[in-house]
Amino acid sequence: MAEIRGDKVVFRKEEIASLDDMPSCRAEDALIVHCPPPRRRHMLLLKGLVVFVAVAGLGLVGLFASIESGVFDRELARRAELALNGVMDGTFRAKVGGAALRFSSRMSLAIEARDVELVEAASGEHVTHTQSVRLVIDPLALLGGRLSIGGLEADGVEVDTALLQRGGSDLAALRVDELPAILESVFLRLDGAFHFLERTQTGDISLSKLTLRFPGDGKPVEVEVNDLLAARRGQGIVQLSGVASYGGDDIDFTVQGHAFEGRVAVLEAKLEGLDLGQLTVRTLPDGTIHDGLASEVEATITARRGEEDSAPVLSATVRGQPGQFYMDGDTQEFGGAEINLAYDFTKRSLEFVPSRAVFGDTVLPFTGAIIDRDQIEGPGKAGFALDFLFDGAVSGATEARPLPFNAKATGSFDPVLRELRADQLFVTSPQGNMAGSFLVRFRQGMSPEISFGGQVPEMTGEAVKQLWPFWVARKPREWAVANLFGGKIRNGVVSVFIPAGRMRFPPVPVQLDENELHIAFDVEHMRLDLPPDIPPVRDMDGHVDIRGEKTEVTVANGVSYFGSGRSVKVENSRFHIADAYLRPLSAEISLNVAGDAAAVLELSSFKPMNSLKDTDFRPEDFSGPVRAGVSARFGLLQSQSPPPPEWSARIDLQSVDVHRDIAGRRLAGAKGTIDVTPQAFKVEAKADVDGAPLDISYAQPLGKAGAQPALAVRGRLEKRDWLKLAPQLGGLVEGPLSFELSRVDEKKQTVAVDLSAASLSLPWIGWSKGAGVPAKGSFDLTVNGAENLIRNFQIGGDGFGAEGGMTFNKGGLVAADLSRVQLSPGDDFSATLRAVRGGHELSVNGRRIDARHVINKLKTDYEGEKSAGGDGDTGSFAVTLNVDRLAGFNDEELTGVSARYAMKAGTPSAIDFKGVTGSGQAIVSEMLNDGRGTISVTSGDAGAFARFIDLYKNMNGGLLNLRLAAMDAQSWSGSIDLRSFRLSNEQRLQSIVSTPAGQSGQSLNSAVKRDIDVSSAGFQRAFARIIARNGVLAVENGVLRGEQVGATFQGTVRDGRGNMDLTGTFMPAYGLNRLFAELPIIGTILGNGRDRGLIGITFRMTGKFTQPNLSVNPLSIIAPGVFRQIFEY
Repeated sequence: MAEIRGDKVVFRKEEIASLDDMPSCRAEDALIVHCPPPRRRHMLLLKGLVVFVAVAGLGLVGLFASIESGVFDRELARRAELALNGVMDGTFRAKVGGAALRFSSRMSLAIEARDVELVEAASGEHVTHTQSVRLVIDPLALLGGRLSIGGLEADGVEVDTALLQRGGSDLAALRVDELPAILESVFLRLDGAFHFLERTQTGDISLSKLTLRFPGDGKPVEVEVNDLLAARRGQGIVQLSGVASYGGDDIDFTVQGHAFEGRVAVLEAKLEGLDLGQLTVRTLPDGTIHDGLASEVEATITARRGEEDSAPVLSATVRGQPGQFYMDGDTQEFGGAEINLAYDFTKRSLEFVPSRAVFGDTVLPFTGAIIDRDQIEGPGKAGFALDFLFDGAVSGATEARPLPFNAKATGSFDPVLRELRADQLFVTSPQGNMAGSFLVRFRQGMSPEISFGGQVPEMTGEAVKQLWPFWVARKPREWAVANLFGGKIRNGVVSVFIPAGRMRFPPVPVQLDENELHIAFDVEHMRLDLPPDIPPVRDMDGHVDIRGEKTEVTVANGVSYFGSGRSVKVENSRFHIADAYLRPLSAEISLNVAGDAAAVLELSSFKPMNSLKDTDFRPEDFSGPVRAGVSARFGLLQSQSPPPPEWSARIDLQSVDVHRDIAGRRLAGAKGTIDVTPQAFKVEAKADVDGAPLDISYAQPLGKAGAQPALAVRGRLEKRDWLKLAPQLGGLVEGPLSFELSRVDEKKQTVAVDLSAASLSLPWIGWSKGAGVPAKGSFDLTVNGAENLIRNFQIGGDGFGAEGGMTFNKGGLVAADLSRVQLSPGDDFSATLRAVRGGHELSVNGRRIDARHVINKLKTDYEGEKSAGGDGDTGSFAVTLNVDRLAGFNDEELTGVSARYAMKAGTPSAIDFKGVTGSGQAIVSEMLNDGRGTISVTSGDAGAFARFIDLYKNMNGGLLNLRLAAMDAQSWSGSIDLRSFRLSNEQRLQSIVSTPAGQSGQSLNSAVKRDIDVSSAGFQRAFARIIARNGVLAVENGVLRGEQVGATFQGTVRDGRGNMDLTGTFMPAYGLNRLFAELPIIGTILGNGRDRGLIGITFRMTGKFTQPNLSVNPLSIIAPGVFRQIFEY
């Protein structure tokens, strides 16, 4: 047993069975016996190990507690700050707010630095600020002598780039040919980063809340980068990705490097979601977008490292999504763009390989290159040379058909002078070419200086508008696009100069003066639209000149067509904008046109003139050739609330007919002018008015409610002309007359007439005015329905005149009321005429009337010199006269005169006359109701009556009794009986008694042996039978009984031509001589019958009634009684 006990038995692990599997443990109610373990030596070792582990654990726990409690934090922060400042060059100074050494949840050792700041040493301004940086290190790898970074985390990093960029950038030092070196430098840095990550087996590097501040205009621009993660992705691949936020938009970016055999060979970068609108769009205070490009951009960059068997590659592609392009408040659709860049390592140039940009309907495919200037221009030239080619471009800037064109631009950028220039700019198209250049000078802190110059030898108008960018000289372009169409331009010149600092933001209107903007070109066969409603000028040849704020279009010739089918020729016209920057925007237009009057007036009826709006006329009321000049000043944009337009039009009438009556008159062949303004429509012309040539002045106010037109018609007309206007005056006026007619209102006119050169007559009463006697008249003519009313009628001359009014209708004179009439000096009476059925009634009343012209008229009527209109008059006429004094011939006047004369069917129907002579004797005339129309005239002073009617001047006193009966319409017969009258100074009586007769020369005085005194001969009676027929007055059986002489007579007293043929016997000593005739039987023989005597002389009176020739028969003196008849004439 003892030996067995001393043997060493070793059991393998798999040979040791669990006591629970023993049979004793499987019995019911098993008895478990616990035996005390045996005491062995290895148990002591175990206990020692436990103690060591416990002591080490306590040490580790103490170390963990010390680390977690921050015992080492202060010293760690100090040493970290010293370490950071040790690597600075003194420009910046680092500050560490705090540091901590802790264990992570995976028991990795984490070093954390808090509130780390980088401060500019000179100014003390903060450059960067980091809330915390956490570095995780594997402690076991560190104990093994190996650095293994489990990860790097940074949070709340803020970087202000303004201080980093304070020194500025030396643009002159930038070179295109340095891109390969820069690219290789990037690859070398990537190699170092890749080796570091591989060596340290660094896990993910994460940055959150990285804020980058960039200087901006006023407010800094902040870009926040979240979820920035740098990590290894597979064998040899390192990727940097993150999301940058700017203006509320997220921009995704990824940078990936591919390494082969420990060397980075390929670099790929991609950026998505960059909103250019946040970077470029600028808005006004009211929220309106002023300028910028609203488009989302994505970009890719690919770089491949050069190897021995392959060349390096550097390329980039930038794609812009469709959006909007804004410039100076205007917008254009942006259809997207794709710009492809590649670096040519052979030519050392940056190439724009086929790229494309779309703006609206304008497509711009282009290629180009940027190269260092000294490679092109020689050493010493800093900057870049530029060369771009647009091949197969299409411009669709307007609604016209898109224009294909090619363009080429070559130039340079000088960073020293800060100048961008294109010395050669060519545009070619099937519709014309252009050559030009531009220069941009950049200035610090202000907008650049821009200058552009171009020449267009020949190009179609539509091509110009298509190629004119909408943001260049915007206002002139807007005007050209809206108003010029078709045609060609020649000799085009464009010059634009915008001084530095002129383009500001918030924007101040860029107002270029005449030295800064000049656009000029000739136009051919172009259409010019004229605002606001004036029809366009087509087939226009002219010139357009834009200088600063001024725009002027001169039209050499053209045609303007209207919707009515009418047209006018336009020549030597002008359209002018004096100040395009002034609000409200206004323009001036001066049109000179020629054509038919209807077309020209239709042109003047368009806005802004609308010349016929408030008139009674329409364009079709006129016809005939005219030339016109239209001038207007008006607002171009109604949105700017311009003032009312100012305009005027002058139309030269060459021979124009008016097809609408003016004041009831028809005008034709008008020559003169029509002037139209917003205030009035005026006509000054010579025209045929109803066929009579007259001067016309017509003015119609415009734009005033109720305003009445004014018409003045004046002229000097011959009878043949004025008869066409007033045929009623044909029997009253003879010769030329001058008159002026003026319109007062729609129904009223005033007329002034100068009758000085004409003769004026009133044939009904025998009154007349000779030519050359001054006479003028005036009256108001009013149209009242079918009647023409003459009011305020006045006519006057030397010793005559009249005032009153008249009324006419289609039938002629209706009524006349003349309140004052003077036909001779001293006249003072009124007259009233009324039209009655079948004729007229005239009433004359007054103080005095000179009746001499009436008396003469009655005489001439009976002498056959009837007045016009007297013959064949079948109407009725009645005159009533009441006058205080009625003047006749030989200074005779009748007082208390009342008369009535009536005529019907050309035959007197009533004659009544009453008056008193100067001697107080009455004169009474009446028509007896005997059925024969017998007229009776009775007077107690026959001599006064004879003198009054200028029938005989040498009679004094006498009782007159005259009776005449009508035989027919032209014949009267009757008798005249005169008693107790005396003849004084009658030379014809003296001639009868004193004229020698025969060869012996014996007179009647000689025969009776005494001188017979007939200087004043008294007569008891004179009697004769009277016959008046067809203007011939004849007497028969006439006898004259006197105290001393007597006579018998018969014959024609006065014929129609004013001649006398009267015969008779004159008897001296009539009282004694006639006694022989009273004796029975013997008286018949010796006295030659009753009322005859023994001695007498026969006589004959012939010739004019006023101066008859007297002849006597000498033999009749010695022939007594009955034998004397043998010697009668």
